[in-house]
Amino acid sequence: MTNSQKMQQVSEVHSLLTKAGLEDIVDIKVEVMEDQYGKKIPHIVANIPNISYKRVNDEVVYIDSNFMKAEPLNKYFSGEIFAMGITQRKDYLLASFDVKVECFKQSIHPAHYKAPTDEVDVMQDVPNPIEVTRKERNKTHKYPNGYQGKVDFYLDMAAKAMGTEKYTYYDRKVKYFLGRQEEWLLTQKCS
Repeated sequence: MTNSQKMQQVSEVHSLLTKAGLEDIVDIKVEVMEDQYGKKIPHIVANIPNISYKRVNDEVVYIDSNFMKAEPLNKYFSGEIFAMGITQRKDYLLASFDVKVECFKQSIHPAHYKAPTDEVDVMQDVPNPIEVTRKERNKTHKYPNGYQGKVDFYLDMAAKAMGTEKYTYYDRKVKYFLGRQEEWLLTQKCS
């Protein structure tokens, strides 16, 4: 990944956090850190507000703290996925200190906390909602020979299309369904 691509990914993280309304809450910067191999490479670092506690005279005191999320800026880095790991906690990050403490006490993960809304639940007035059940079907009986029928069909079509431009299409289909047939045979404990 070139330096301009790295900066483009960092800019994408900034824009996604701004879009989510978290640009003033989460601090993003680039730092040079060691990776797992001891090589110094640039990392994107996000300082995310969090809650922690300490014991003072047998009493639990909750305090503001920061959680540091860091990832190396390499070819595997995606700004969108990095930002998603932060924006999924949006409701928690925008919540008050008391709400965060209550989440901590109830072991609610920040990504699972959803702020209350004024929307009304549509199903609350329905006295006995109808339970939907699905009929279980056994897929092994639907195709007792696995994909053999598809293999035979596409082999026949490939033979008819020999010498035309459609041949490569049917050839790919034959190879695909042969592979699927081999997998099916392995699951059926056949050889």
